[in-house]
Amino acid sequence: VKYIYDPSSKYTSGRRQTILYSGYKRVIKMLVCIHKDDNVSSMIHLLQIAKPKKESPLCVFVLQLFELVGSKQAIIAPYDQQDKKALTRTNSNHIITAFQRLQKENNDDLRAQHFTSVAPYTSMHDDICSLAFDRSVNIIILPFHQNEGDDKIIEEFANIRNDNGRVMRHAPCSVVVFV
Repeated sequence: VKYIYDPSSKYTSGRRQTILYSGYKRVIKMLVCIHKDDNVSSMIHLLQIAKPKKESPLCVFVLQLFELVGSKQAIIAPYDQQDKKALTRTNSNHIITAFQRLQKENNDDLRAQHFTSVAPYTSMHDDICSLAFDRSVNIIILPFHQNEGDDKIIEEFANIRNDNGRVMRHAPCSVVVFV
């Protein structure tokens, strides 16, 4: 069955949704993935450097990723302002606030929408790729799998590295690993 059925084939379309094919003066759609709180400030700086304008606005989908432990049911859900309990469960209020502030600073030139994914690392790439495919995203921005710790020792996160590799193999659009 493994050789016959390729689950990543559902992310392929007739036309590739890359930055190259997005065209001039169109909305560029980005999927920004957040594994840890440390990823937020660097992603915000990257989006500020992009300098969205009325002629080329940005639509940013922020996907906060959590590892699923102790259950087999993966969840991907959009942020609902009415559901304050879900917000407290995921502890993502400061992340949502940071991207909402960025949206206000850029008027209507940047739109941000927040999603939360709770899945095991082995299938996390499915959530990323399916959201990118469903929203016709042009580019996925993934955080690098290494982080400099407090004592200046480089920590490697093998699960994140493996997940990044699976996203790059199956993504329906351009992928950037942001160091």
